[in-house]
Amino acid sequence: MKKKLNKNYLFKEVESNKLLFWQENNLFKAQANSTKPPFAIVLPPPNVTGHLHIGHAYDFTLPDILMRYKKLQGYDAFIVPGTDHAGIATQTKFEKILKTNEQVDRFVLGRKAFLEKLKIWKDEQTYYIHKQWNALGLGLDYNNYLFTLDEPVVQTVREVFVKMFNENIIYRAKKLVNWDIQLKTAISNIEVIHKEIEQKLYYIKYSSEDQKDFVIVATSRPETMFGDKHLIMNPNDQRYVHLHNKIFINPINNAKMSVILDDYIDIEFGTGVMKCTPAHDFNDYELAKKHNLELINIMNEDGTLNEKCAEFKGLDRLQARALIVDKLQKSNHLVKIENYQSNVGFSERTNEIVEPYLSYQWFIKMDNLVKNTIKMQNDFNDKVDFYPNRFNKTLLTWLENTEDWCISRQLWWGHQIPVWYHKKTNEIYCNTTPPKDLENWIQDEDVLDTWFSSGMWPLLTTKWNSNDQFFKRYFPTALMVTGMDILFFWVSRMMNFSQYLVQKRPFKDVLIHGLIRDAQGKKMSKSLGNGIDPFDIINEYGLDTMRLFFASSTTVGEDLNFSTERLGANWNYLNKIWNIAKYIENLDEINESFSIQDVHEFCDVNKWIIAELSKLSVEMNKNMDKYNLVVATKDLYDFIWNTFASDYLEYTKVLLQDTTFKNETIKTIRYVFNQILIMLHPFAPNISEEIWLNLNQTNESILLQKYPMVNFEFESIIINKIAKIILEIRKLRLQENINNKTNLCFELVSANDEFYNSNIKLINLLLVLVNAKVSEIKKSSVNSCTYELVIDDFILKTWYEKSIDYDTQIKKVSEQLKYLENEIKRATNLLNNQGFVNKAPTELIAKEKDKLNNLEKEQANLLKIFADLKQKVN
Repeated sequence: MKKKLNKNYLFKEVESNKLLFWQENNLFKAQANSTKPPFAIVLPPPNVTGHLHIGHAYDFTLPDILMRYKKLQGYDAFIVPGTDHAGIATQTKFEKILKTNEQVDRFVLGRKAFLEKLKIWKDEQTYYIHKQWNALGLGLDYNNYLFTLDEPVVQTVREVFVKMFNENIIYRAKKLVNWDIQLKTAISNIEVIHKEIEQKLYYIKYSSEDQKDFVIVATSRPETMFGDKHLIMNPNDQRYVHLHNKIFINPINNAKMSVILDDYIDIEFGTGVMKCTPAHDFNDYELAKKHNLELINIMNEDGTLNEKCAEFKGLDRLQARALIVDKLQKSNHLVKIENYQSNVGFSERTNEIVEPYLSYQWFIKMDNLVKNTIKMQNDFNDKVDFYPNRFNKTLLTWLENTEDWCISRQLWWGHQIPVWYHKKTNEIYCNTTPPKDLENWIQDEDVLDTWFSSGMWPLLTTKWNSNDQFFKRYFPTALMVTGMDILFFWVSRMMNFSQYLVQKRPFKDVLIHGLIRDAQGKKMSKSLGNGIDPFDIINEYGLDTMRLFFASSTTVGEDLNFSTERLGANWNYLNKIWNIAKYIENLDEINESFSIQDVHEFCDVNKWIIAELSKLSVEMNKNMDKYNLVVATKDLYDFIWNTFASDYLEYTKVLLQDTTFKNETIKTIRYVFNQILIMLHPFAPNISEEIWLNLNQTNESILLQKYPMVNFEFESIIINKIAKIILEIRKLRLQENINNKTNLCFELVSANDEFYNSNIKLINLLLVLVNAKVSEIKKSSVNSCTYELVIDDFILKTWYEKSIDYDTQIKKVSEQLKYLENEIKRATNLLNNQGFVNKAPTELIAKEKDKLNNLEKEQANLLKIFADLKQKVN
């Protein structure tokens, strides 16, 4: 029995079984033995902590779109999925679950038991993530799925650590790091969230040892005064030249303080004098290294003050602050207190204020690694290409200022550092396997920063160190799609590791996208309550609608503002395509195959649509290859909605009534629509597959077809002119309130009369659509007429007369003018937006300018009509 499309576009029904259909047909697996060119995409691994948010949906949809496009182009295209163990995020979340469900913490359980329980929970979360990937309709190669704590990864990570340790690239040292006092671990910069909060600025008086002079110093952290032994002044600040050799007294502990001169101090900021706490401030730490100053730690791991803080020992540093200020006030050293706004770093996981803290950690020397990456980016043949290209410069600037990377974390969940210390001699043993006399050794309890294993993600997922054939075929990978927020934390590290380990780029291209923001442009977050669940969108609008929204809103490197209006517009677009498909489904069956060679014998209308399809296919391939999805989706939309549906299908209503053109027209309609479906598929895979299978009465997926690259040229001057004639006649009927059933007869006047005489049959064939005809073509005419339409190089004259309701016409024209005014305002504002002009693709800007130009022309024409109507009324 012939398969039929449902009467209505029911997206839930359409999307219910497509992913399973593709998976059962093995359409997403790598074809390692194929002769097709490879195109491997590595999916950014989400944290194995649970629910995927809209940022994940965006991040995963873009590679899926591009994978499907390359597969249709004939590539061995696939996506390798994986999940990240996400050390801090996972451990903190699971610890909360343990305390809630079992009222126990990890220290009671012990490391081994805690990790065993966590692994069970991780497996449950992984299953949930896989279900969410499926709900997002992602075509993933699960045969090559990888988790960052899988045994092959653990082994590789150990080998790389040992290699870097033996080459003196990895070292252990006591340095200042971001410290979470609740977790009692170092954290990375990406785990520090800066918030603008109101703080107090304390102005404190420091007297000289001889009591003859004093300076005022402002600080927001008076509790750190116990770690101060120096005041810093700018040598060019004439106010304090006489104090350069003075000794001052620290008012909190009476310690002597010398003056250090450094032009780092901004003379115009504050009092121009700064206290220096090298062990608890990153800027002061750099000054200390420069001037070889002593580092005095005044804090414990839990944020309490240590024995150097006298009577404040054991107090939390924030609790102690108020007491210290009180003491300074009583000793007449507190001059004043001011409120001020400041950006303060908070731990993403615990919301504790992050403390700069001096501790022993493991580090990677970055200088040589970075030099090699920069060298790679300066090599035209082996560099990573960024889309947009400006991010290459952004990355290089950052790399040139990179400091050594702290890679150790004081956690249990993660890659435990493969270093052991001898219990008696403190000898260090570093290897992929434990020492033979293990009872005499203690392994380092720290684990590696999550980004250490993630930094090798392209190497790990292409089976470096385990499958040489697979690795050689797919590495470097073709594309990495990721957000600009992790360019430095992740992308740069993947580049560094790949250069260090295999002397190659990790991927050929990087597509950088921005963040998804709410309709007001604010970043989405739980705290603001403006987050959007992607699965709610799918439930309300459909998966294909969400994908189209992502693609049509994605200007590379720019943020995307969420919009329910655009979601609704995309649903309407898909509904339009469904209705087109229903129309085509009801056309007569033709048992003749379509050949592009036959088109040369077709009528001009069918030649024209094939030529328009040819132009579209060139633009689609060009823009998709450049990852310019916003322009590609706009071009496709314009072709489907305007060229194909509004113009061509309208013309074919006449052609289908003529036995001369009927068969070729049906073949052309079906061929063009099939090509449309193929180009639509990467963006809206479910609806395109559903229509494809039904219209073609096949079980072979649309993904096995070839992406259009139509090669057909046709000079379509007459079709474009007929389109203008039809448009103008429709305007005339609207403006003059002429009934559509009234036949209009025109005289066509043009110096190019031979051209129009040669096409009179086609002109009148299509003018049936507007119940009109051209009765005569002349080179010139001086006859007066009722209505005159000036179009391009010709004039249409008609002598039709009727009584006109001018008030109704004025109302209709006014409504049109109001619509045009709003559209012109929108386009003008967009083109006046420097952010858009500077960052949008050139093609998109050109399209907007053309659109504005056409709108202004139409407005000018309607204003003339409006004035004429008003004059007739008066």
